[in-house]
Amino acid sequence: MDESVPQYVRDLAANLQKNSLALADAVLRYDSVEGLDLIALMATHGRMGYRRTLESAQQLLDSDLSVKSARELFDPLALSALARLLAGRPGDELDFSESADLHRAVRLVRGDVNLSFDAGRLEAQTNLAAGNFDYVEGILPVLDVDDDTRWMVETELLNPIYGRPGSRMVPWLESFNRLFQADGLLPISIPAGDGEPFDRITTNAPDMVSAVDQPLVTIIMSTFEPDGSLRGAVQSLLKQTWRNLEILVVDDCSPSAFDAILHEAEALDDRVELLRMSHNGGTYKIRNFAMARAKGEFVGFQDSDDWSHPERIERQMAPLLERDECLASMSRAVRVTSDMRSRLVGYGTLRQNASSLLFRRRHVLAKLGGYDEVRKAADSEFIHRIETVFGEESIEVFRLPLALVQLTGGSLSRSDFRFGWHHGARVAYREAYSYWHKLIERGQESPFLDPSAERRFVAPMRFLNKGEPASVECDVLLVSDWRSGIGRYFGAAREVEALSEAGLSMAVTQAESIRFSLRRREAPTESIMELRASGMTKIALWSEGLHARLVMIRDPELLNFSRAVDTVKLRADRLVMVAGYPCRTPESGWLTYDPALVEKHAFDMFGIEPEWLPAHSGIADSLRAGGAACPILAPRSVGVVPLRRKPFTGLRGAGRPIVGTTGFEHPPKDRPSLESLRELLPDHDKYDVRIRASAEVVDKVRNGERLPPNWLVLDENDPSEFFGQLDFFVGVRMRSWGSELSWAAIEAIAHGCVAILDPAYEEHFGAAAIYTGSRSARDIIDQLTNNPVEFSRQQERGYDFCAGELSRESYSRFMMTLAGLAPQDSTVRDSAHQAEGSNQS
Repeated sequence: MDESVPQYVRDLAANLQKNSLALADAVLRYDSVEGLDLIALMATHGRMGYRRTLESAQQLLDSDLSVKSARELFDPLALSALARLLAGRPGDELDFSESADLHRAVRLVRGDVNLSFDAGRLEAQTNLAAGNFDYVEGILPVLDVDDDTRWMVETELLNPIYGRPGSRMVPWLESFNRLFQADGLLPISIPAGDGEPFDRITTNAPDMVSAVDQPLVTIIMSTFEPDGSLRGAVQSLLKQTWRNLEILVVDDCSPSAFDAILHEAEALDDRVELLRMSHNGGTYKIRNFAMARAKGEFVGFQDSDDWSHPERIERQMAPLLERDECLASMSRAVRVTSDMRSRLVGYGTLRQNASSLLFRRRHVLAKLGGYDEVRKAADSEFIHRIETVFGEESIEVFRLPLALVQLTGGSLSRSDFRFGWHHGARVAYREAYSYWHKLIERGQESPFLDPSAERRFVAPMRFLNKGEPASVECDVLLVSDWRSGIGRYFGAAREVEALSEAGLSMAVTQAESIRFSLRRREAPTESIMELRASGMTKIALWSEGLHARLVMIRDPELLNFSRAVDTVKLRADRLVMVAGYPCRTPESGWLTYDPALVEKHAFDMFGIEPEWLPAHSGIADSLRAGGAACPILAPRSVGVVPLRRKPFTGLRGAGRPIVGTTGFEHPPKDRPSLESLRELLPDHDKYDVRIRASAEVVDKVRNGERLPPNWLVLDENDPSEFFGQLDFFVGVRMRSWGSELSWAAIEAIAHGCVAILDPAYEEHFGAAAIYTGSRSARDIIDQLTNNPVEFSRQQERGYDFCAGELSRESYSRFMMTLAGLAPQDSTVRDSAHQAEGSNQS
């Protein structure tokens, strides 16, 4: 056991029951600090943290242990997840050696274990980056990779740039050209000369066909402070087999020192025209400017440091000429450095090239307007809008590699991406436009975007202006997990809505508990996106400056794993952390969160001492016993539940009571067995039993057995509709992580159901529920079914509970008090909304 690793990390590693690859992807996504130790413990059967795991794996590389013996030391899937995590964290020096060593160790221990689809590619890429060329050459015959990756590896091993013995230009170029020639494309050559190899790329293109009868194609190329690559980019267009071109090179206010390069490009051919912007506005403002001046029936783009294959435009024009319903085409590209290295760790060799978009100008622009004039990412938005409006079949996407995209240090996108991680602004922008597109698809919004009009959807401030955005102010910032499908955070959007309607300026920030981690990134719930689009809240990014009167952390597990302090720019006058459940589990006593370390993480990230807000006195005692040193406020439940109070007129099921349950959540050990459900839910036909759960989960619960005939499974239908059907709600206890204010029980009570719960929930619900123990749920149901007066009284006790601390009014008053605001003092701060450009471009 590695005592240097905090106890709560060791407890999580032993009890999470999560796929290690999902954990690795979540740790990469949120740049978590402690994630290395967590996955290292899983990789070593709980014995070692990261440093010791790495040392042990490196020792394994020099040993002659059998696979069976090595498996006693390492779990191959978790070790692969750890290697994957390191591939996304090479540091500023881009040192992939540790990831490479771990990948090599995985090969020694994996045996017949199936790894992730890209494990072989990562093994090759990290070892090439670490200079382990002989190793990569040795595993190449058995390397499990796609054809494109195999081409990349074989070609990289021949690249003379690495100085390997026997590597020469001719064999390398022959291997590189296999990529083009396999699809019947012309090969490239790189003649000797000055400058970078990328800028010397050429082809022996045949004589170009006559431009007669070819529709005019306008290619727009934006540039700012260009270098020698501009000439090569323009030359690659001039050598196209499609001759009828208008090439608009548009300069974004480069200093006069770059005039010579720009004029040289313009002088290359009469088809090239140099235009200049009146002020610096970015690529997409340039595209709108140039599209308004374009003469071509078709319009396309090229970046000023990329190279187009001479057949690109001809190939991409073919489907546009053949099919009227085809409105646009795109192709793929190979990403290479200026010295023609073609590996980028973590990414596929070829990618869809957004700047290759070529479309029918009048038809598309008449419907869509123009590009969103933000600084980044609007090409993806525009392409997705075409697909949304005209259908995916309207864009022909070639798998052909028709361009080489140059990886340069100054690229606008390089600092926004690395393997497994996207800058929060990129994520927020994609989520915002995706929500707008969803409204377009439903017919609720027009797809026409007029750049001079009010913004159609919000955008991060750093996308609207050049440079780092200024810090903004708001009254309350809520930090929670805003994804859908996680019961603990169900209804959180109501809190935002209640505070906004009370006059507070609001912001929300996404955090993720490792317990609910997924491999894929998911957008916030539609309710949050709707509030954001309406201006009732902004989505604050961890890395962009925001100051709030009050920051509330809705769950201590959200701060279990800290972020790098220098990446957090959120600040508060007051920081309150809601503790809705004890820090130790009730049965085994392991730590779900360490109060002292959560306090430290909170202070390190927000720069202020936090306070605890426990749901009840038992949790307050748990915090003190667990080492909490910061102030603990008076216990209180936090949340907003809409009350559906109705006069009691009898059971909804009349003579046959309707009994329901839901909330079969992770971890799997908390899902009930069929046997335990039979103990809770009556299996006699005089009861109508309804279970709201996914078919997949129910299949796991019943484990091949039949459900009683009076049980009906409703596959995740609308919660309000479900609870509105019931007379009784029977809760399923979550044992492994401790009891908390169950969202399902609260919703059921608010809908007038009588809630029957395990006694563990009594401190949360008090008289609002009835508890099993001395009586079974069936006995309670029978008693109240036969006593409508007592049923009505219990229903009223539940209504009163929801009308208390959980009402909108009570919640708003409480939060305003925490924020130091009297009701008349709260005002909506324009800056909180302007920060995302919700009102103006």
